[in-house]
Amino acid sequence: MNHDKINLKSYQHQKEQQNNKQQVDQNSQNINQNREIIKKTDKDTKNQNEKIRQLFNDNNFDFFEYNKGENFLILYENIVFYCLFVINNSSNQFQIKGKLYSVDFDQNKNPTFKIQEGIFNIDLQKKKFQLIGEGIEYLGKSKIIKFQGQFKNGQIFEIQPSSKQGLRAQSQEPIRKIIIKEGGKIINNNLKFQIKQFQPIKLWCKYNQQINERDIQILNNRRWLTSSVIDSFVLYLNLLSEKQYFKKNQNERQQISRILFLPTSLTTNFGSYYNDEKAKKLFNDELLQFQDINFELKIIYKRIGFPINKHNTHWQFLLFDYEKNQVELFDSLSFQIDQNLIQTLSRLLNLENCKQTKNEFSGQQNNGYACGYHVCSFMQHSYDLQFQKNAYYNYNESEIIQRLQKVIKDENEQ
Repeated sequence: MNHDKINLKSYQHQKEQQNNKQQVDQNSQNINQNREIIKKTDKDTKNQNEKIRQLFNDNNFDFFEYNKGENFLILYENIVFYCLFVINNSSNQFQIKGKLYSVDFDQNKNPTFKIQEGIFNIDLQKKKFQLIGEGIEYLGKSKIIKFQGQFKNGQIFEIQPSSKQGLRAQSQEPIRKIIIKEGGKIINNNLKFQIKQFQPIKLWCKYNQQINERDIQILNNRRWLTSSVIDSFVLYLNLLSEKQYFKKNQNERQQISRILFLPTSLTTNFGSYYNDEKAKKLFNDELLQFQDINFELKIIYKRIGFPINKHNTHWQFLLFDYEKNQVELFDSLSFQIDQNLIQTLSRLLNLENCKQTKNEFSGQQNNGYACGYHVCSFMQHSYDLQFQKNAYYNYNESEIIQRLQKVIKDENEQ
């Protein structure tokens, strides 16, 4: 009886071991099968992605992978598109779920921003991205939702104005009449006096900056440049750069180290006392179109340039280089540049511990007004280096003034 029990236990133990081994073998086989399926899926996905990339490249788009290759960034002139996944495609027609950042410009190069999210019909040849079905449109360049609902050909079916619309008209202050008294007598209570005292200054917007006749006079008389003129030049160079870049073929683009200039208003708005949180918010707002790649600008650009207003008395320039992991300091008077600002911008650009170099063309200013002209001239040179590796820097004040005059000229003027 005891012998039978021992044999039974031994048999059960052997059976359990055999079952465990079979289970292990089956699990191993399943794992290997899953690996093969994953390999095949990855291979199919890569092949599909490569076909999509080729189609976009053939139609002059730039195509980048991000998020470990799971999503795509598609670029063209005035278009930034984030592709989450392709629903279907045929020839040059795509239906893609994603997010679109696009910009239109008026005659004076003032931008109108459009941000939409959802499913898009994309015509590669016509460079058209049209939102269809359920989608979202944001208010200008912001995270505020303007419309949410059904779209057709990029337009919402039933326009429901945002509650914020009309606030501008409601918040306008009434026109106040200023009465000046002298010796107890009213001396300006007549139309001719008011016209003489309050002659309107001609204003216009150019490259998203408010320009006036004083800016023209500053250039004509070689005075200290305002931020409006320099920031107009910043947008001018960025638009020109993008236009020239997309004229190149794909092979030529591989040789271009693209540069992005950021306006003086960004660092000026940091204020005298700021922390990383404030700087990051302003940086993110300025570059909202790159939030979907977590502001990793190096995916697209190799260099980032910042004209800097130092204490409202002097203009300087910082050029951050991703390829060289360095920041180049340009100052026409060879003044010191704020180290805290350099470190803050380095962190925002994910370029920490980058080395600092002083540009060889610093220190050429020999008067008290031309720092802004030197900065604009150096920005022009930095732009030129994208397309001409051997571009030579030569400061020509008359030439840069003529260029700036053309940039801020009112194109709507009859």
